[in-house]
Amino acid sequence: VQTGAIDKLGAHPLPGFLAKGIPVSLATDNLTVSNVSLSEEFLTAYTTFDLTNDQLLSIALAGFEHAFLPLGEKRQLIKDTRSKLSDLLA
Repeated sequence: VQTGAIDKLGAHPLPGFLAKGIPVSLATDNLTVSNVSLSEEFLTAYTTFDLTNDQLLSIALAGFEHAFLPLGEKRQLIKDTRSKLSDLLA
């Protein structure tokens, strides 16, 4: 919406991407550019598209899996995220 690629957030193809198994990640610009945090982006996606916990986890992990980081760092971020989220959701 901010970039003008779509008219309204509900028109975003994110749910279709998830349904087709296309990796999705969320990101944001510097707060001084977009005035939105990554936490806010996750909350917006969750509330707009009624995402499940599994879908949110998939989105978070995709961000790490496709990050420009050494493989070892990616694996550690994924492991830590899975562990922390399983504790939160238990």
